Amino acid sequence: MGTTKGPTDFHNRRTALAPKTKCTVALYAVGWSDHVNRMTDGVIRYAREHAGVELVDLRFADEPAEQPDKPPPWAGRPIDGVITSMGRTAWEPAWLMSAGTPLVNVSADLVDAGMPSVHTAFESIARLAADHLIQTGYRRFAHVGYKRGGTIRRTAALADELTRRGHKLLRVDLPGPRINEDPASLDADPAIVRALRAWPKPIGVLALNDVLARQVCLSCEKAGFDIPGDVGVLGVGDTRVARVGSPSLSSIRIPSEDLGYHATRMLHQLIRGGRLTRDTIDLDAVEVVTRQSTARATPDADEELERAIRLIQDNACLGLSVEEVMLTLTISRPTFEKRFTQRVGRTPGQELQRIRLERAKELLTTTGLSVTRVASMIGFARVSSFSAFVHRHTGKSPRALRQARKA
Repeated sequence: MGTTKGPTDFHNRRTALAPKTKCTVALYAVGWSDHVNRMTDGVIRYAREHAGVELVDLRFADEPAEQPDKPPPWAGRPIDGVITSMGRTAWEPAWLMSAGTPLVNVSADLVDAGMPSVHTAFESIARLAADHLIQTGYRRFAHVGYKRGGTIRRTAALADELTRRGHKLLRVDLPGPRINEDPASLDADPAIVRALRAWPKPIGVLALNDVLARQVCLSCEKAGFDIPGDVGVLGVGDTRVARVGSPSLSSIRIPSEDLGYHATRMLHQLIRGGRLTRDTIDLDAVEVVTRQSTARATPDADEELERAIRLIQDNACLGLSVEEVMLTLTISRPTFEKRFTQRVGRTPGQELQRIRLERAKELLTTTGLSVTRVASMIGFARVSSFSAFVHRHTGKSPRALRQARKA
């Protein structure tokens, strides 16, 4: 689980109400979305586990017919709380809250709108996307999204993640979201086509969701670019749009059912008159489901070497072995070790040991962490193995190395 934020006054002002033993919870969201349907399973799971929670289905087939000058559909009805996934228009937050009914939001676009929210952590999506695209062999990156809150937060998280790894992020933001997931309704987007033609190749592209990822693929086809050779495409959601069509889409699976479960639990607490200790719950994305859109052909030798160097630099202190590095490469081990040594001046094994030793020295001489803790932080399960490693390379035990520095 990711970060949390403090409580909002909008809902905590209701704590004076008498606690309720039975309540009616409504779900207000589009009914055609795979994500919403999975989220609904989580809402149902919570209701089954907690007697007295009854559900009302207010999912709609298309964009809601309500306008900002009309009350929400639950206003005046015996509904005690609402789980909502909205955020396409600027008037929606105030409109959703206008009936005074407790709400919990599960839309990333309304995380900062003053409602209790449960959503997938932007940083976790960024980490999974960066890991996958870099390990696949891409060294240029872009994001395709919309001009709204969820895209802004996601893009910022991905840009930060790539910056830490020495990369930059390109982007294109479309003016408004699509309103359904029917693959047959999708087509190339002119703005995406223009961006694709301008971007250097090869490039790995993360889309805000699977619908946009499919549009990126269609735009690549229109512009004459190969997937995944020229452009690798990664979606978010692992929905039917990712599985239907050619190429099939690699996609980041998000914890949709758990989002629904936690949202219902938070809402139930509000309805019973409880005071929230946090108003935002971030759940980590689950995994990348790899399919054809990032199953890239063999990268060139220089790209593979640079990727291996980066992998070693980033993961040496996690216990990474040369054998594990080889699993990410297509060249033979002798060829890799020869080219690595020519490039770095040390063998891959020596570089792994050098990074771990330098980190161990830093931790031992500049912090008060225990030897056991330092050992675990650079990838050693046993203190004895760590001590032997330090002695072999320095001629001193970890404690002696620490004392020598103090002296």
